[in-house]
Amino acid sequence: MSSPDFMASVFEDARTHRFFTDQPVPDDLLKTLYETMKFAPSASNTCPMRVLFVTSDDARAKLLEAVGDGNKPKVASAPAVAVIAHDMEFYKHLGTLAPHLDPESFAAQDEAKLKMQASNNTWLQGGYFIL
Repeated sequence: MSSPDFMASVFEDARTHRFFTDQPVPDDLLKTLYETMKFAPSASNTCPMRVLFVTSDDARAKLLEAVGDGNKPKVASAPAVAVIAHDMEFYKHLGTLAPHLDPESFAAQDEAKLKMQASNNTWLQGGYFIL
């Protein structure tokens, strides 16, 4: 995986896609994508990222209401859209994901600190999702 061709495909040749086929993306492929990257690195293995795959016309119509004008054509034509978000109660899963941490201590932190941790780690995990 560390061949020059692979590195070039990830870091030099990757571009934003603006046009898509009209073929649906199979649910099992979306599930495999999520299962492959759900444990992308995050501080203390907190894993706050959540992914919502939008594939139906009704869900896409709702999403289009929230998307910036420049992205509307891409979202409207993509057979699947991944909405990346964070779970503000990510600490509830620490018993499984990071048993060395105390979920109650995490929950007792200042809300701004929790939000920063969730947001920063979701950006990190989202970067891995894109790769």
